[in-house]
Parts: sequence; C-alpha cells; structure tokens
Amino acid sequence: MSSLKQDSGEDFPEAAEKHLLDSQLLLEKDRFDGAAYLAGYVVECSLKTIIQKENRSVPRIHDLSKLRADALRFAARPKSGRDLTIGCYK
Repeated sequence: MSSLKQDSGEDFPEAAEKHLLDSQLLLEKDRFDGAAYLAGYVVECSLKTIIQKENRSVPRIHDLSKLRADALRFAARPKSGRDLTIGCYK
C-alpha cells in the first residue's frame, strides 16, 4: 500500500507497479497482447498518480489523452520559489 491510497480504496502507485510486473511477465512469455493491455493500465495509473500528487482530486476517466494533458499541465506548473529561468537565456 502506498501513502497515496484513496478513501475509495484506489491506490494508483501500487496498481501501476503491480500491472507493470504482470506486463513484464507476460512479455517474457511472448504474450504481447496481454502485456500491451496491462502496460496501458500502467500509463493510466502513473498519470493519475501525477495528477493526484498535484491536485489531490483524480478524474474518474480512462481517457489517456485527457489524463496526459492534465499531468503535463501540473508538471509544467512552476513551484513556489522555483526560478524557471535558471540556465536559460533571458
């Protein structure tokens, strides 16, 4: 169980890890369809983890494009006290 387990019982980091291990095992056995299917869950759970860490509220959707956009928006948002110009030309 991760520290991000939700009241609903969902634990996206733990689910991502579990599905990754299962996907790797299927891949080793040349079960490519199942491995790819579970890899999709890994991506979904990973994106939801990013969103959860930044927003605390995770959308109850399975649209990877929307989840990706939300995760990128949070990842690109400056943190307080963080100077994004360091190492860049002004």
